[in-house]
Amino acid sequence: VLEALVSGRPVISTRSGGPEDFVRKDNGLLADVGDIKMISEAMIKMKNNIDDYNAQEIRRDILKKYSSKVVSQKLVKLYRDVV
Repeated sequence: VLEALVSGRPVISTRSGGPEDFVRKDNGLLADVGDIKMISEAMIKMKNNIDDYNAQEIRRDILKKYSSKVVSQKLVKLYRDVV
């Protein structure tokens, strides 16, 4: 999911213990795990509204939070705080 978002692509994902942290209405849609109707409705909604998503904003937002530089800085801070 993150790889698609870094590419500027909106996503459809399930609420499965991770995607809820970064999939929002401006970059994609979430469906309940196993809810086929909800997933199919998300697919139709995405198809019909694909032009409402801004690829550059999706990419910029994800990189601001999850780039390798940002993640490594957070890890270093975490390790320093523990020691």
